[in-house]
Amino acid sequence: MIFVIGDLIRTSLIQIQKAKVDLELAMSALDKLLRANELNFAILTVIPTLAILWIGWRWAASKWRGDKRKGKVVSIVKASLR
Repeated sequence: MIFVIGDLIRTSLIQIQKAKVDLELAMSALDKLLRANELNFAILTVIPTLAILWIGWRWAASKWRGDKRKGKVVSIVKASLR
């Protein structure tokens, strides 16, 4: 009876150790994958920020100029449609 319990405990400890090793390998692979895609993540975070800044800059510049160009474009389009 003692041998069965000892073998059961030993087998359980071996399975726990194997699970730990498998988890460590999976975490290592995931870490390598995240490190390989680090540049992609950085680009994906910068592009929307730059787009928002560009739109804000264009809006502020159009308000500063008073939309003079917009009036010219509208009159040209209206004239061409007539």
